[in-house]
Amino acid sequence: MDGNQEKIEQLRTEIAGHKQVLASTDYKCLKYTDGALTDEQYEPVRIQRANIRAIINDLEDQIEKLENEK
Repeated sequence: MDGNQEKIEQLRTEIAGHKQVLASTDYKCLKYTDGALTDEQYEPVRIQRANIRAIINDLEDQIEKLENEK
């Protein structure tokens, strides 16, 4: 496996971990949608999820760049 491929695999593993965190907070989204959480209670979760999605997007961009270097 070349250096780029190893880095791509590391990035994919990192993405999978971030997606697990998102999945673990899905129930809070549903509670918020159902009205069981207030805006104030949900706001930290919303911010966390937005930050995680931004990280995932950045990691996916890095993968795309590495794949285009081949």
